[in-house]
Parts: sequence; structure tokens; C-alpha cells
Amino acid sequence: MSSDTTCDAPQPSGGWSVLVAPVGHPDEGVRTAITDDFDGSFSVTVAIPLDFPTGEAFAAIDNWDYSPCDDTNSVGSSASCAGASGSFTVR
Repeated sequence: MSSDTTCDAPQPSGGWSVLVAPVGHPDEGVRTAITDDFDGSFSVTVAIPLDFPTGEAFAAIDNWDYSPCDDTNSVGSSASCAGASGSFTVR
């Protein structure tokens, strides 16, 4: 999982919890913690077990608190930093 978008969100105690799971089944996912600050780039490697279900999956920051994020950019249009996630397909 990686991002080059900044959002000045405070890091929770213990770091960021990154969840990788099949869509609709977060209980079947794997988590890892990372303590890097969001300084304009973000990247984490998550080992996916061999028995991970195939199909649509997602990676997300599980303990993301988007409430302090400013959802406007420099030209006044809005974008959201509320969705700290991405999707992919496991084959």
C-alpha cells in the first residue's frame, strides 16, 4: 500500500493499523502496524498468507481518524482524505 497524498492527521498511539482483507470480510484479513508519519509519502509492505481468499480485496488504514482533515484544496474544490484505502484483486 502506498500514497503520495498528504493529510495532516495525528498518528494514533501505537502507530497506524493497516488492514488487508477480502471485500466484505475484514475478519479474514491481516493487519500490520507502521509508525511512519504522513510527510508526503506513505508505504507499507503487508505479507498476505498463501490461504488468503482470491477475489476483490482492499487495503486500508484501519484506525484512520479523518475528522481533523481539511477537505478543501488550494483552489477551493473539495476532495476527501476520509478514504484512506485502496482496492485490488487477489488471483
